[in-house]
Amino acid sequence: MADLRAAVDEISFLVADLFQTLSTMEGGRDPLTRALNRRFLPAILGREVTFAKENGTALSVMLVDIDHFKAINDRHGHQVGDEVLRQVAQVIVGNVRATDFVFRYGARSS
Repeated sequence: MADLRAAVDEISFLVADLFQTLSTMEGGRDPLTRALNRRFLPAILGREVTFAKENGTALSVMLVDIDHFKAINDRHGHQVGDEVLRQVAQVIVGNVRATDFVFRYGARSS
């Protein structure tokens, strides 16, 4: 019974920690794309690399760049450029797992 109680306590702690992490991350989202701001990248990537090494699992990292994005802004204006960023982010988020992380790493990202 003590083992079960200890396991429940551990799970409760992990769930509380997860909710705290999610709350912090939600406050660190890019307002335009809703992707995580790049300031979270080093900590999350470090944690994921450590997890993959310790568990012998694969880890993938993908960087997407929009070619000629400045030309889109220059030719069509920043409103159109912002919509392009939103749409690209939406496509990426819609095609990754719920456990994956999507960051905005662009120049205007905080």
